[in-house]
Amino acid sequence: MDEPFEALDAQNAEILRDEVRALVEQERRTVIFVTHNLDEARQLSSRVLLMSAGPSTIRDDVTVALPPKDAPDYAVSSPPPRRRSLPWPSRSC
Repeated sequence: MDEPFEALDAQNAEILRDEVRALVEQERRTVIFVTHNLDEARQLSSRVLLMSAGPSTIRDDVTVALPPKDAPDYAVSSPPPRRRSLPWPSRSC
């Protein structure tokens, strides 16, 4: 599936991710997702292949070890966003 949730708003994307996850578990199928969204990859996958820029090669193979979403200890923790320095000085308004 090539970026199947990209055009959706956050709420509908989350609902459909849950539906796909349940369907995959119920049908015991393997699905390959192509995404640029690392949070989405982490939520939907047990394994993530990180690709390089062209020519595309596999740079890393990461096993995702998150508990199932319905587990009592489920929590997706993300590091705080990094602050980027701007190439120009900020102005106060």
